[in-house]
Amino acid sequence: MSAMDDARRAWIYSGLALAENVGLVARPVEGAKKTPLVRELAVFGDELARGLGVPLRQLAGRRTVFGCYGRPESRLVDWVKKGWIAELARSLKQPTLVLGAFQWDVGVDVRAMGEIEALLGPDNEVAWLVPPAVSLGVVANVAELVFDPCRLFRSDELDLPLAPDGRHPTTVGYAGWAGAIWAWIV
Repeated sequence: MSAMDDARRAWIYSGLALAENVGLVARPVEGAKKTPLVRELAVFGDELARGLGVPLRQLAGRRTVFGCYGRPESRLVDWVKKGWIAELARSLKQPTLVLGAFQWDVGVDVRAMGEIEALLGPDNEVAWLVPPAVSLGVVANVAELVFDPCRLFRSDELDLPLAPDGRHPTTVGYAGWAGAIWAWIV
């Protein structure tokens, strides 16, 4: 069996494993914190948010309240203009870490990002996920200049398996991405 075959069978990242035709398996990492620092976590956005939903929910377990709000093909401005972000803000019960996951291939609407942060209010912390397949490293660098780099997760620097469209992760890729995000927030 070659190394490539092994890579196809299982992909492990930050204590999260996904084996083909088996599913996600979270294993404890020695020395890991027993209680995450995040009590409530929400991810919103387009199809990327939906893809992250299952693996992040499994990582959150019972100790972290988790919500996934994905609207395929939506853009940042849609969340503001159609009232979806206000609806999300009303649904949050306590101070929450809110992750925004959108494709950036059409550019980053910095104004909409600011409006979203304002609508979510001061009680919620907002962080933005740079998509893993973004070929616009310059856009990510500009976003780092506009926003606090501590609130920008550079997924574009991860080597994740991508679907044939070259834009979205595979199931294994979403699991790896979720594992990397989880390691970043806890």
